[in-house]
This record gives sequence, structure tokens and C-alpha cells, in this order.
Amino acid sequence: MTEINPPLAIPELKLPDMDDKLVDIESMKGKVVVVNFWATWCPPCRREMASLENLYQETKDKNVEVIAVNVGEDTDTVFPFINSLDVIPTFAVLLDKDSSAMKRWKARSLPTTYVVNAEGKVIYRAVGGREFDHPDVVNKIQSGLASD
Repeated sequence: MTEINPPLAIPELKLPDMDDKLVDIESMKGKVVVVNFWATWCPPCRREMASLENLYQETKDKNVEVIAVNVGEDTDTVFPFINSLDVIPTFAVLLDKDSSAMKRWKARSLPTTYVVNAEGKVIYRAVGGREFDHPDVVNKIQSGLASD
């Protein structure tokens, strides 16, 4: 993961989840938020889903949220894919059907992941697949809870 220094203000991220409930990242201020842009057709995206769920399970009680933003696909594509995984995500899966959120966040390829600190600033970016449950990555993510 690449540190973003100085940290950047987060772009808007207000999208429906798979139950059509609107989720707004602004409501998560005070928590570290891992925002992962992905698609079902992207092999590295598919591979990292289990590690994102492991990260979420390990950190959800420590003020960390995980959001997976599917880009360019609809519920009819995403829902069966999610249910076919060996480890089914319990974190929020949002739908960016027109790719507008991906453009606002300036993600140019998939997967791209951002870490937003508790103050609502982007502090890390990762382009390409990662093992999000690796101890070094977990430590970097949790470092976003500390105030500057």
C-alpha cells in the first residue's frame, strides 16, 4: 500500500447496497474505512474477497469498516457471484452501476483500494490485488485510528 501524504479529503461515496439501501461513507466518520473497488470479471478482485472478509472479522470491533464497491455491474450479476464464494462477505457490498464513484475516487484500474482514516482523509492507496489479512496490512489499516 502506498501512503498518501498529505492525506486527501474523501470524494463523495453514497451508493446502494445489494438490498437497495443507501450507504454513505460520511456516516462512518470516526472509523477507519477500507474502500475496495472491484468487479466480478476481475481475477485479483475475486481472490482478495476472502482476505477482505478476514480483515473485517478481525477489525470490525476496533472501529474499522470494509466497503466493497462493485463497478459497472448490477445486482443480478453481483448477488450470485457473492453467494458462490467460499467465504461470503458480511461487510457492505455497494453497487456503482455507472462507474461514477470510481471516477470521483480516481481509481483507474481494478482492484483499487483506499484506506480512509478516522478523520475522513484518504491515507493509503493500493492498486492491484492484496492480502488484506496480512499482519503488516492490518497494522497499517489500524494506524488510521490514531490522530495526527
